[in-house]
Amino acid sequence: MTLPPRYNQLMSQPPKYSLPEIERRWLVDKSQLPDLTGLLITHILDLYIDNTRMRLRKMTAEDGTITYKLCKKYGNTGVYSEPITNIYLTKEEYETFQHLIGRWVEKNRYRLPQGGSLDIPVDENQIVFEIEFASVEEAIRYEPDFPVLKEIL
Repeated sequence: MTLPPRYNQLMSQPPKYSLPEIERRWLVDKSQLPDLTGLLITHILDLYIDNTRMRLRKMTAEDGTITYKLCKKYGNTGVYSEPITNIYLTKEEYETFQHLIGRWVEKNRYRLPQGGSLDIPVDENQIVFEIEFASVEEAIRYEPDFPVLKEIL
């Protein structure tokens, strides 16, 4: 995808209404997973919209609460940091956007007591541990407290 020249100018400062997302992600060997018994689970259905940096998301909590979001990720602006914008949608707005062309990914997200989460895809074998931070410095110092295969940049 080729971005317009103005896009690079916009990226010299965070886009209006965006917030920094500071996170790190690692692949996890299925045989090395910690015990997931009793952890909070959120079922996530994502549509990565073709030819964009946008994601449509439906999140279903264990209690049945459903949250709909449209997310725009702008790309890394530094180590582990990228500006993002989330728009919360109604069910009707979500249903309008779900007809766009893209790649669907379905996963279960387990919240870990020590922080972070494990994303276990329903149809895929690529398990990801991710954790967010308040600062880049905190992200740089962080070491996972269970075995991981390799970091995803």
